[in-house]
Amino acid sequence: MRAELRLHPAMEFGPDARPVFDHIIAMTPATPDVSYKAVTVGGVPGWWCSPPNTIEGAAILYLHGGAYVLGSASAYRNFAGQIAVRAKAATFIPDYRVAPEHQFPGAVDDALAAFRGLSGAGYSSLTLAADSAGGGLALSLLSIATARSKDGSVLRPAAAAVMSPWIDLSLTGDSIKARADADPLLTRDALRRPRNSISANSICTILRHHRFMAT
Repeated sequence: MRAELRLHPAMEFGPDARPVFDHIIAMTPATPDVSYKAVTVGGVPGWWCSPPNTIEGAAILYLHGGAYVLGSASAYRNFAGQIAVRAKAATFIPDYRVAPEHQFPGAVDDALAAFRGLSGAGYSSLTLAADSAGGGLALSLLSIATARSKDGSVLRPAAAAVMSPWIDLSLTGDSIKARADADPLLTRDALRRPRNSISANSICTILRHHRFMAT
């Protein structure tokens, strides 16, 4: 895959790339028996992925990747469905607002609104799952929701599972240079454009000030 990627132009993380990104993600094989429904949770539109034989009271909030610029709940249905059927939990994918049309803290506000909506829907166990930029968003939400659960305003997250979360929005970590040959797609130059679109300093601030209180 690395050799193949090097033969192609660097990926542009901008609005023009959304159709291609969604097409690639949507190619994830569908899982038999999982049903999908477009709904709104907490005022945020998205998709429910409902597998058979779910664990009573359990649900997953899945936050999709895409560098805070790409990705959609519709495109991620099959991907999240694969997780839902294995976890035996209904899974909601919110279409949180993305840049550059929407600046920080739009994505964080939408993630929290969706989590609050699920908290008020009677679930006894809510888990966060996410990839890439959604992973960084999920860690922010984990911190915020854990803090707010202390006054009973939302349910305390039961767990969080994040895949390759993008949390170094400053792009100054050693690995982005030392491991550059291992990842020809997500280079520092490729990530600068979406980083600048989302007001990275603001997101770094929320990660810094909201300590992770989940144990």
